[in-house]
Amino acid sequence: MKYILLLLLVLQGFAIADAQNVGIGTAAPTSKLLIRGNGTTAATSALDVNNSANTSLMFVRDDGNVGIGTTSPTSRLHVEGGQVLINNALDLSRLRLKFSNTGAATNSSNQIVFENSANNTWIQYQGGPNLGYFGVAPDAMEWWWYPSGSPGPQCCHRRFAILPTSGPYVGTMTVVIDGTGQMFGNGWSQPSDSTLKEAVQRIASPTAKIKALNGYTYDYKESSGLDNGRPHSGVIAQEVARVMPEAVSASPQGDYLTVNYDALIPLLIEGMKEQQAQIDAQQQQLAQQAKLIEELGRRD
Repeated sequence: MKYILLLLLVLQGFAIADAQNVGIGTAAPTSKLLIRGNGTTAATSALDVNNSANTSLMFVRDDGNVGIGTTSPTSRLHVEGGQVLINNALDLSRLRLKFSNTGAATNSSNQIVFENSANNTWIQYQGGPNLGYFGVAPDAMEWWWYPSGSPGPQCCHRRFAILPTSGPYVGTMTVVIDGTGQMFGNGWSQPSDSTLKEAVQRIASPTAKIKALNGYTYDYKESSGLDNGRPHSGVIAQEVARVMPEAVSASPQGDYLTVNYDALIPLLIEGMKEQQAQIDAQQQQLAQQAKLIEELGRRD
């Protein structure tokens, strides 16, 4: 009976060699387990592991593509559903790819793509009603946001960019953020084109507003996480909010106030102009008084 069973196994393509190697689809296995497929294309498969419900858990096609949770793998490793988790000895996750989209994203591109530098490296994610791109090239990095269904990152809003050191954008921006959140760069620009603005008005009573502000030197509290061991100079957000509330915002967590110091520059410009107008008027008045005194002197 044992020999009949072995004969049937051999006829079915199952073989056990003298070295206790097991072969499926081959009579001469060269390893402990060798499975030989039925071809070399996507039309056939070499391995299909199913559970008790006859659902495919792992599928190996003869063209080399491996599917986990799918029998139609479109790449060398295609994981359908679930997560990919790589742990080290301390059980800390080193790589986790998890996609739990709760909205109807209409863009059908791959969610994460790593490419070589010749094609640039784009990491694309999508989820919910809005999509995004995060891209890293050999000498640049960009982060884009674009509405659902848009054709690609070039269409819409660039959120952050460090541009190349060569080509049309040479020298545009180099950014460094240190451990205390201080930013360094070779220049900062803000959108200010008149075509972007409406309800444009001159700043009213600029000198009075400037007089309501004070300049201080101070140290950040150690508990703030902003202390770098150096003294600082600036204004107090609460004082600025009383005269220029548009220059004051709350932190993302809402636990402290921030000041847009660039917003104070137009106030200083208008304040200087108002003060200069007062000086010009006083000089004109003094000139008129001097002329009057001169005329009175001639009469005497």
